[in-house]
Amino acid sequence: MTQNPIDPFKLLQSVSAQSTAEGQEAIRLLESGTYTLRQKSSGRFLDAHQTAEKDYRLVTRAAQGDDSQRWVMWRDGAVYMIQQKSSGRHLDA
Repeated sequence: MTQNPIDPFKLLQSVSAQSTAEGQEAIRLLESGTYTLRQKSSGRFLDAHQTAEKDYRLVTRAAQGDDSQRWVMWRDGAVYMIQQKSSGRHLDA
């Protein structure tokens, strides 16, 4: 599978990268294809539990500065993929 980094603004059209009153970006590019996603209302970052006991549920947390809050996004044909960098697990809806 070829991983082509995507424009997160096309994937997440409902998320604005405009600065909030606090100057926080909702989506920040860290490196090619890797992003952090921040909830604008709380300033917390998208993260996920790392254990089966917690069912790998998505959560928001204060900044931790590690790969649990880094997300790799790419497009494979008509499918958009979002993968947690630390665990390699994919978001599923």
